[in-house]
Amino acid sequence: MKTLFPLVLVCLVGHWLNAQNINSDVVSPHPMAQKELLYQHLSPEKWKAKHLIKTTEIEVAYRLDSLIAFNYMGESDSVFSAKKLYNYNAQGHFVEQTDLGWFNNTWRGSSRREMAYDAQDRMSNDLYAFWDDASNGWLPNVRYDYIYHLNTELIQTFVQWKWDATAQNLLQDEKREYQYNDNNDLIETITYAPDLVNGNWHLDDKTVRTYDENNVLIQLIEQDWHATNQEWLNKYKVIYTNNANGQEVERISSVWENGQWIEGLKQTTSYDANGFANGLRSYNKVGNDWIAVWKFDMENDAMGRLLNETLYYWNVSAWDPNYQTSYAYNSEGQIVEQQQLTWDMASNDWIPFNKETTIYQNNDIAPIRKSQYLWANNVWDLDERDFYFYTEYLDTTVVDSAVVSSLNELETMNSLQVYPNPANNIVNIPIGEKAFIYDLNGQMVLMADLLRNSQVNVGDLPKGIYWVQIQSNTTKKRYQQKLIIM
Repeated sequence: MKTLFPLVLVCLVGHWLNAQNINSDVVSPHPMAQKELLYQHLSPEKWKAKHLIKTTEIEVAYRLDSLIAFNYMGESDSVFSAKKLYNYNAQGHFVEQTDLGWFNNTWRGSSRREMAYDAQDRMSNDLYAFWDDASNGWLPNVRYDYIYHLNTELIQTFVQWKWDATAQNLLQDEKREYQYNDNNDLIETITYAPDLVNGNWHLDDKTVRTYDENNVLIQLIEQDWHATNQEWLNKYKVIYTNNANGQEVERISSVWENGQWIEGLKQTTSYDANGFANGLRSYNKVGNDWIAVWKFDMENDAMGRLLNETLYYWNVSAWDPNYQTSYAYNSEGQIVEQQQLTWDMASNDWIPFNKETTIYQNNDIAPIRKSQYLWANNVWDLDERDFYFYTEYLDTTVVDSAVVSSLNELETMNSLQVYPNPANNIVNIPIGEKAFIYDLNGQMVLMADLLRNSQVNVGDLPKGIYWVQIQSNTTKKRYQQKLIIM
């Protein structure tokens, strides 16, 4: 499915989203999509949002069952485009996603994702497959295996497998081992490459992180293993500068050349009076001078929700506008419209480019229709429309007491930087050291190292509602915000 032009940016969205009862009369689904509804016997008016913490009470919840996309050639002329089907195990964990494409008036396989969990309900492996026409079946493409530290959610070992067409099998491709300090901050990552001859692993590279007395990251160094000399050689370094609130205000990246560190890139972040990021700048070092490359200017409301963002490129002596995106929200703080414009140099003005609108049932946290438009001949032409279908279920399970205790200690933080929200591919989280994403069953589905990359790819997660937790070494607490993936 098409998405809005991805922007590398910083923003802050901080708002609690409250669930409402769903009324099936608000939006009439596409008639062709209506036929695809797998659970037509369910009563939509009973669907409601699932609580973060499960209780022993029987609780009606909903989860995404399928998504159907249509391509449009006008408001009334449409054809099937794609379909996604989601399956869950008896514990309610997401275990399978199947992507189908519409070809020659029939649904055909495109890709599939399958997940398995260990005895403690932690994801143990994650398999991606693709449809092979020659064999008329699914072939594995890549698999990720996870081993955890004792009874924690901290990953100890990660192994990546890739499909080898010659061997017609999955072969080991990469292994990573993680070490943490007493505060559960990641301090070292060692990467291994496979020896395909004898099946052993050999050292490849290492990343070491250093924290100050307040457990705030101040340095990251990457090194390569030199097998001949049996030693680690410097490769890449990042120095972080933070303000009194522990927010990053500057990072300078260097490469190791001829026995010394050579500075090359700098990124700065500015904040408004409410502590929300309102500017991001990037520079390249030329000689002894830092030369501007690009910048993002952002405007937030009092809640920290992004209202608009503008990308500029530096042109010798002035900033040239490039892209601009504006956002509109409903009463629940959810994005209902995103509109993107491009700068037209001929007219010296902004020109609409594309637009995306989302409809939620009675302002519920669950989207039911998303529409994408292209600007042509001074009007918005409907290009694609996605319909979301949910199934209700009863849940009586209880999460582990340690998980409940941990989640109960979480605090909301309006300045938590998670953007865009809703999201469908990349989420930007430029503060904190680690991000943990949990589904509504309280199970961690993704952990990201924000120190190396503040952009988190959530495109492989099933559409639905999640909680993002940010590890803050400054306050020694974790903060949470609701995230919707569409």
